[in-house]
Amino acid sequence: MSTTSVESSLPNLKVSSAAKFDLPFGVPSDPNLIYKTIYTTAHSLISQTNYALSDNIFTFENLGPSSNTNIDSSLHLWSVFARKNANDNIPTVTQLETRPGALSTVLGFLSDDSSSPIPIFASGATLPQIQSTLFNLYINSNTQNIIGLLPFSFNINTLDYDFDSNRFTSNYVTPLNVAKNLNFNVVTPLSHSVELQHLSLLSLALAKHEPSVFLYDGLSSFRESISFDDILNPLQLSNVFKRLTYSLNSRLFESSKNKFFFALDSLNEILSTNYKPFEYYGHKNPSKVFVTYGTSESESFKPVITTLSSIFNLPISLISVRIPLPFKSDDFVSLIPKSTKSIVLLNQILPDQSSQSILKSNISIALFYHGSALKVNEVINHNYSPDFTWSVKTAQNIVHGYFSNPEVFAVLPYLSRNNDYKLSGKYLFYYPDNASIIDVPSRLAHTFSLDKSSVFFKSKLDNITHFGILEFQLSINSNVNGEVDNADLAIVENLEFFSHSYNILSNIKSGGTILISSTCEKSNDFDAYLNEILSPSFKKTVVERDIEIVKIDVNAVGEILETHGRTKSIIHQVAFLKYANPEITVDEIVRNLWQSFGSDVELLASVLSSVVLRIFQFGLKKFKIPVQQWRELKSLDSDINVLSLPYSIRQTSFVRSPRESVILDNGPLFTPPVSVPKLLSFKESYDVKLDLRPDLQTTKNFIVKVRENKRLTPLNYSRNIFHIDFDITGTGLKYEIGESLGIHGKNNENDVNEFLQIFGIDPDQLVDIPSKSDPAQIEVRTAFQVFSENIDIAGKPPKRFYESLAIFAADEQEKKKLEFLASAGGATELKKIQEEDYYTYTDVFEKFKSARPALTDLVKIIEPLKRREYSIASSQKMHPNSVHLLIVVVDWVDKRGRKRFGQCSKYISDLKVGSELVVSVKPSVMKLPPLTTQPIVMSGLGTGLAPFKAFVEEKLWQKSQGYEIGEIYLYLGSRHRKEEYLYGELWEACKDAGIITHIGAAFSRDQPNKIYIQDRIRESIEDLKTAIVTKNGSFYLCGPTWPVPDITAALEDIVSLAARENNKTVDPVEAVEEMKEAGRYVLEVY
Repeated sequence: MSTTSVESSLPNLKVSSAAKFDLPFGVPSDPNLIYKTIYTTAHSLISQTNYALSDNIFTFENLGPSSNTNIDSSLHLWSVFARKNANDNIPTVTQLETRPGALSTVLGFLSDDSSSPIPIFASGATLPQIQSTLFNLYINSNTQNIIGLLPFSFNINTLDYDFDSNRFTSNYVTPLNVAKNLNFNVVTPLSHSVELQHLSLLSLALAKHEPSVFLYDGLSSFRESISFDDILNPLQLSNVFKRLTYSLNSRLFESSKNKFFFALDSLNEILSTNYKPFEYYGHKNPSKVFVTYGTSESESFKPVITTLSSIFNLPISLISVRIPLPFKSDDFVSLIPKSTKSIVLLNQILPDQSSQSILKSNISIALFYHGSALKVNEVINHNYSPDFTWSVKTAQNIVHGYFSNPEVFAVLPYLSRNNDYKLSGKYLFYYPDNASIIDVPSRLAHTFSLDKSSVFFKSKLDNITHFGILEFQLSINSNVNGEVDNADLAIVENLEFFSHSYNILSNIKSGGTILISSTCEKSNDFDAYLNEILSPSFKKTVVERDIEIVKIDVNAVGEILETHGRTKSIIHQVAFLKYANPEITVDEIVRNLWQSFGSDVELLASVLSSVVLRIFQFGLKKFKIPVQQWRELKSLDSDINVLSLPYSIRQTSFVRSPRESVILDNGPLFTPPVSVPKLLSFKESYDVKLDLRPDLQTTKNFIVKVRENKRLTPLNYSRNIFHIDFDITGTGLKYEIGESLGIHGKNNENDVNEFLQIFGIDPDQLVDIPSKSDPAQIEVRTAFQVFSENIDIAGKPPKRFYESLAIFAADEQEKKKLEFLASAGGATELKKIQEEDYYTYTDVFEKFKSARPALTDLVKIIEPLKRREYSIASSQKMHPNSVHLLIVVVDWVDKRGRKRFGQCSKYISDLKVGSELVVSVKPSVMKLPPLTTQPIVMSGLGTGLAPFKAFVEEKLWQKSQGYEIGEIYLYLGSRHRKEEYLYGELWEACKDAGIITHIGAAFSRDQPNKIYIQDRIRESIEDLKTAIVTKNGSFYLCGPTWPVPDITAALEDIVSLAARENNKTVDPVEAVEEMKEAGRYVLEVY
């Protein structure tokens, strides 16, 4: 039976895709089923609104490692399932990469008379790329207000990735700054409620007249599953949308600002709501007013402020900002009571930036122009970073910093009071990310949602600590704002994974319970187990906060065959149900278990009853805490102080780390030789295709031949820098100036044969291996081909490789060593192996001789061989049948005295004339200015000169065709003129011919005082001032990263000099940043 027929026969059933361990209610399979009351995520609700009202939707991928954040999962699912929107159309959902110029695809989609609003989904980290494209559009357009005419509704989540702390963050600063630069309106919901739907609709309606930004919390919108009430279905949304757009079309507006607030008023009238630019909560006559911006910030602060002001009568209040741009100053000031003495602004700032923010500036201006009647003595900035974790507890702690009243700490207990529900509380679960029972919290959330309980569910993944740990937050019939941080109960699997990494005790309320589950042998002696893994400070905290400890003894219960492998899951669910509600009966637990497993497995009531009783008898054991002994414990300097550990699990990824699961079900298999002739004989029947490199089908590839391979540095010189010329005659390969050539290199033949010999693998053995481009397609290759072209045996193994390899170690000592290297404790030694000893995969296998995975496993645990990209050093207009590269062979001597080489550079350097290889072309940011007369300033270090040879050749061609060309300044840096004046004859000839205006060569080691490229730039600062500032020239830098700050500083000096001479005040840093955004300061560094 098809999905459609099932749903048509059950019109009132809200069907969702399969639930997951981190999404207990799945993704709704049809946007038309999202209405009234439903459990889902905020992001799904926003997606439903835009899908219902749009025929074309564009999404940009989120940034960050393994950033599988499902930004378009629901949109894509609905489109694939052919779900129709309110216009009776199936919307087209297009995913785009986040890269410079990506918005050009959307701009190209627009027709001249297009006015239908187009939703664009992206993260805030994507907006700078969008800004760059829009600025270029503005510069190149004849229409003055071209940006303001674009019908775009930007649904921007605040998700960002901090590579310094390795975690996802919620960054409002970047999107706000971009929106201000582009003069966009911004609206942000103050709660996770139907407000999300209403304000997203508002943004879409405004987009018919001008671009608008709906900015919402990224982390919570993807990871929190809650119940939404009063949701509009697509037809209702369409009706509101039509009325709102009619209202906007029916009158003229003096300004964009007036139009925006008129739209908000119209929305309120249509929906009978009362959304305002700012919301006021708290005391009527406060002495201190807090100001928040952001959904989680406002949700966390509101209950603290309202409780303290209404219940404890503290003179305190809160203003939450819903519309930061345009900032309605008079409305903001009108909300501030005259009793206010100080304002505390919760001010998000980025690392290494000043505390000045858009919100702070707007508030200061508002008070300056409109606040004369007030007696506000100070505006205090309470700065916080995007990685700050917001909850009622953190908000309470912030307030306590300004009010030392003891009532402040009464907020959490007051808000945590039990209500009339039989079960009401907040709960935490901490599991390793490969635990077999990670779906338990999700099952419990789904079970309690069925009996009309109010459920909050959230998951967080740290895939760095101990290879991956998960935190699940579950609230049942208890209010949660931001995070569960005062839990009644916590269940921990493998406490040793958490007790030394996070202060999980701080999230459990005084008098709470912690249930500890472990199946390791040491946990059989629970006293000894706890003594070994718990620090003195952990034990003292348990006593001080009167926390109860219970052991979940899985081993004592044993595996029960009748549960069909569900015994451990049942044990954890029973443990939770018993300690969350001590009065629960066995029959009630059985009913919960039935609902939990649903149709997954057939479980008899009599079997479940006996299992529950067995768990009660053997599986749950209260631990008698030696209170006096633990209270008097002394901490050693080497002991971990639990209070110094972070209390909140950092969200480092949305994808679990591969462990044993790296061995894929559709992994490589040995192919009997007899099957190959059969496949080749019946190619059509078996859908067989013959490809030169089937592993490279995701890119357009070309076979080229080596025409010339010439070393440019002397043979006795330490660096082998060479020029290589590939013959592309008849290949169809085309390339543009500034693009890169991807080389699909091979491992050294001798190294491959040696590796295969170590493992006793026949080089001609055939292997079936899933295609990289499409895992459903199978490639048949020989073992020699796989290890030559697919697998990076000469590469540096990552940490996860050591963990995977430990499984195959037969020697116990080697197994322990591998596990140690993959653990947090082995990080220092692993870093030495990777960065000082330069161990390759081959080296590791030589060291751990008992670890010998089978061929089918080897090709899965060793990283794939990646293509290397090199800047093209030629213009195809000058060399129509050639492509040139300039490459240095990467080499070094390791601690064992072995000469080591970079895999691809050595492969290319060894190529003989006539050799064939596979290449592909990759676009680049290194582009010439649009006008041939615009000056260019090129700065290249070492092989960074490659694209500038192409630039100069292109200019030579332009000159030969009669074009007028602008000035060309070339600055180059290397160690010695005699050995490393790369392409020196070409540069000098072009200078003599009047093509190159000036050459500034810095050979750092040819004189006692080292001279660098930035010194040469400053020597001609007057000429460069004219070329760059007066004549709108472009500046390019290619090479290593280390000179970037110095060269950028030199460029800032050029801008400052021009400003002084023209009696202008210019921020040189900002001016250079604007050059970057406009594509006039281009960096290609590595």
